[in-house]
Amino acid sequence: MWRWGGLPLAAALACMAAAALALPLEIQTFPSGRYVSGGVGSDEQAQMERLRDEFNLRILTARRKSGEFLADARVTIMQRGRTVLETVMTGPLMLVELPPGSYAVRVEVEGKPIDQTVVIEPRDGRELYLYWD
Repeated sequence: MWRWGGLPLAAALACMAAAALALPLEIQTFPSGRYVSGGVGSDEQAQMERLRDEFNLRILTARRKSGEFLADARVTIMQRGRTVLETVMTGPLMLVELPPGSYAVRVEVEGKPIDQTVVIEPRDGRELYLYWD
């Protein structure tokens, strides 16, 4: 059996995987704000919940019938015809901080887009719960 530092290799790999899951989510920046996505597993879900109030747009993606969470959604946020943010979600949850204003939000899963218009008010948050069949 392979050993690493006195531990069996399988145990060492399990410890490394558990440590990776506990890493804090990385907040990304873009010219007019910041965002974070994730929510895979209970550790990331808890981290997203702690960060929730720091962001004014919250997006959740899931299947309508099963409620299964969806990752890898392509997100495009536009304001006055200009792309503000374009990214791919790494989990079913995304938190975005945007300046006040009106935005067109497109979230696409498996080639199927959902378009929403959101108005961000000062000191107010918006939530988008998006479901695909």
